[in-house]
Amino acid sequence: MAVESGGFEQSAEEVRHRVHDFSEKATRHGKSVLEEQKHTAASQLDGVAEALRHAADQLSSDGQETIADLAGRAASGLGGFASKLREKDVDSLVDEVEHFARSKPAMFIGGAVAAGFLLSRFLKSRSSDEGV
Repeated sequence: MAVESGGFEQSAEEVRHRVHDFSEKATRHGKSVLEEQKHTAASQLDGVAEALRHAADQLSSDGQETIADLAGRAASGLGGFASKLREKDVDSLVDEVEHFARSKPAMFIGGAVAAGFLLSRFLKSRSSDEGV
């Protein structure tokens, strides 16, 4: 009976070891994918910021200084966010989001809803542009 128990414990330890290895591999792969997506998002934000800067310049030349100023500020904010996104690692970003969500839950939920709405509008317009 003792031999069977020892074999079971050894098998259980082997299963735990394999699960741990699989978990580590999945975590590394997930972080790698998130890192790629982070850089893609930062590049897209830079593109939006550049478009806003261009719009601000155009608005300014059309004499609409107030709106031009708002567009310029939005461009600066997006550009700064894109830089921060590029510079920080995924773990740091997750920690910051968790801290913000805990300290200001209403703002976090409102921001998440707004981001979801904007993302859905973007995807909808993109699929219309592609003729889907």
